[in-house]
Amino acid sequence: MTEVVYKPTTQLKDGVLLESENAGRDLYLSTIIASLVITSAVCSFIWMSPALIVLKSTDPNVNPIGRPVTPLEESIIGGIWLVGVVFGNLSLSRLPDVFGRKKIIMFVSILLLASFLLLAFASNVYLLYLGRFLTGFCFGMYFPLLSIYVSEISGPRNRGKFGGSIGFFITLGGVYTFALAPFFSLPVFTLLCTLPLTISIACFIFIPETPVQLVSKGNMQSAEKILKRLRGRSGIQNELEEIQATIRTSGRNKGGEILPKFKSPGTRKALVLAIIINTLQRLVGHSAFLGYLHPVLAAGGVSPKIVPFLTSLMLLPLHLVSATLTDRLGRRPMLLFSVFVYGSSVMTLGVHFYFQELHYTLSNALWIPITCMALMFGGFTIGMGMIPTILASEILPDEVKSFGMSLANFASTVGNMVAIFTFPIIMEFMGLYWCCWLSGMVSLFTLLFVFFFVPETKGKTVLEIQKMFSS
Repeated sequence: MTEVVYKPTTQLKDGVLLESENAGRDLYLSTIIASLVITSAVCSFIWMSPALIVLKSTDPNVNPIGRPVTPLEESIIGGIWLVGVVFGNLSLSRLPDVFGRKKIIMFVSILLLASFLLLAFASNVYLLYLGRFLTGFCFGMYFPLLSIYVSEISGPRNRGKFGGSIGFFITLGGVYTFALAPFFSLPVFTLLCTLPLTISIACFIFIPETPVQLVSKGNMQSAEKILKRLRGRSGIQNELEEIQATIRTSGRNKGGEILPKFKSPGTRKALVLAIIINTLQRLVGHSAFLGYLHPVLAAGGVSPKIVPFLTSLMLLPLHLVSATLTDRLGRRPMLLFSVFVYGSSVMTLGVHFYFQELHYTLSNALWIPITCMALMFGGFTIGMGMIPTILASEILPDEVKSFGMSLANFASTVGNMVAIFTFPIIMEFMGLYWCCWLSGMVSLFTLLFVFFFVPETKGKTVLEIQKMFSS
């Protein structure tokens, strides 16, 4: 078989031949429309924080279930979302390969909308359980699906930019939720959480199927047409041939069982790397610190009144910076810098809390926890926030991508659950400084793992990445 290598478009600037990867208007539009769903999906997670205040109210005119929830019910409302995420991760499997990315995107979007409506009009705690489970289920399905979709509609030289932009819409969900919650009743607030999702569904007609999916089904004419729209130019033959060569090499269109396709050492290496880096992404504890931001800030002597909103707002431009730099600097440098900043900041924060535990007077050093937490969240956002997901979508061969992404996101969810559930226990019995130091130790391990085992995929085609893992 003759290997076809993708040849990017070239242009002259000051007499120098440059490589470029064009992005048509439809590529930007498709990414935005598809990513708006994840904004509402993130709202479903943060929904719990303002909703529990209302659900604990004794006023039947405020509380939609007419009575305060018990501590056990509160725990179930909070935890069942993560259970739904786990089931969603495992349910995705090969559905995008069988039915197509576009159809599954639409299915999950409609199911998420129905789940929000159930939450908005729930009159008892059991309907709240079901609504929370279903919104978590949709998030668990949609997050890996969106990563696959954006990766496949983007070109080799702008996958990082468009893949990284997903993080912007995730953070936008936090900003949007924290901004709305104080001003509306719980049913109205819940319905407003569906606004980004509703816009996406209304604009669904503009979302194309991915060229990879169309080629795998033998629909070459549609694949060529879509690729021209996404690139904003007609000269896409080289890229189309590269997609065909990738499909032939992977054997995806042959169907069959998934497990035999992992016989290749390169495929197994890629899967293990995707699982480990996505698990470490959550084990470093970023989500736990964000989830327990109020008590952490209070322990540092900082007022937590508007910090969640300001924190989310601060991260929005950082996501755009990260998306821009990922394709310029590369995945490895961004990851190494991100983990180093996060790890060193969280270790310093631990030292601050340790001296507090020893009853040192630190009233004049409030800038330390504020600076450390700003660097923690900013450092995580600039690299670890989205690059592990981008890497997984790049390194997994096409024939196992959907299944592999489901496993990687399942592992990420388990890591998240471990970090979130152990955080208050460690904080109670060992002290907040040990939460910071353990997070720093995991960060150090992550730094070493990235340095020794994570390859650079910047600008590489799918065939080049597969060859790198099989060598």
